[in-house]
Amino acid sequence: MLGKLIKHEFKDTIRLFWPIFSLIVVLTPLFAFLMKLGSNGIFSSYEEQNGLNLTYALQGGLIGYYLLLVGLFLGCQIMMALRFYRTIATNEAYLTFTLPTSTGKILFSKWLIATIHDLKKEVDTIKKTQREATLEIETLGKKSGTIDA
Repeated sequence: MLGKLIKHEFKDTIRLFWPIFSLIVVLTPLFAFLMKLGSNGIFSSYEEQNGLNLTYALQGGLIGYYLLLVGLFLGCQIMMALRFYRTIATNEAYLTFTLPTSTGKILFSKWLIATIHDLKKEVDTIKKTQREATLEIETLGKKSGTIDA
């Protein structure tokens, strides 16, 4: 019965997280472009004329990406808390507690799913940040001549 609880909890919660993760996939390249634009990486002749604007682009990219990550963490936590509240303390709790299983198993399945979503969110964020940092280091290395192309 615990397996079925986990399966159905996954189905219900994954619907909540697809919009957030798709937003991350769409906005990360945009902020990476802004950071690359501002770190003297794309338009070298243009940079001499509008250096201050490119600094603003770098700052906008960094701040935007930071706010995106904070929003990801807070959004996921709030959505999981609301999901827990709805299934435990509102009208949906009636259906939840009529299942032929113990309360401990119900709570454990909800905790396990929240932990798995948390770990997935953190791993995805670390992978995306490392990928962007690696690309930036390679770009800077090529400009300084320390890394062969």
